[in-house]
Amino acid sequence: MKQTITLSFLLFFALACGDDKKKEMAGENAADAASSFIRAALDGDYEKAKHYMLQDSVNLEDLNTAIRLHERLTPEERTKYRESSIRIFTNRALNDSANIITYSNSFRNRKDSLLVVRVGEQWMVDFKYIFQHKTDSLP
Repeated sequence: MKQTITLSFLLFFALACGDDKKKEMAGENAADAASSFIRAALDGDYEKAKHYMLQDSVNLEDLNTAIRLHERLTPEERTKYRESSIRIFTNRALNDSANIITYSNSFRNRKDSLLVVRVGEQWMVDFKYIFQHKTDSLP
């Protein structure tokens, strides 16, 4: 009986911690989701970045490409990306469930844009947007 109670408590605790982790990984707004995704990518933590991304085949393929490119970076470049800061230039709402975030990082200093969409209560990055839209002409 004592083992059953202990096991039940441990299972409840593990489930509660899992819910906290999900809440921690959920973007509360478009800028938060985009910043968390970008920070994870700059840090080379693609598993974490994946949590902020829409899970479709094109996004997963693009993320795998980003991982392969990251693996080709020199150790110095990886350090510079990790140490870089994120600059958000614009957060343009397309409607109540889609925003375009224009940003750069202080190492590469080139503007890019991400589409961030609301899925239920979470904001998720649609990563493929960055490859479909050129942002070099953006102010």
